[in-house]
Amino acid sequence: MAHSFDELVELQRAADQAYNRVEELRDGYGAPTASIWTGEQTEKNCRRLQCLNQMCERAAA
Repeated sequence: MAHSFDELVELQRAADQAYNRVEELRDGYGAPTASIWTGEQTEKNCRRLQCLNQMCERAAA
């Protein structure tokens, strides 16, 4: 799978955004093993992870 330089830059930016979002979530909720999440936290984080996955898929397409 060959990518142009611009495509690679876009993929790296998407990966950086996803990584930064994970860090924000970790800062806000703590590490996953630090405490047990409530049902609401689990639901919110599942939705956020789905959104991040979609962003990465769009960037890779």
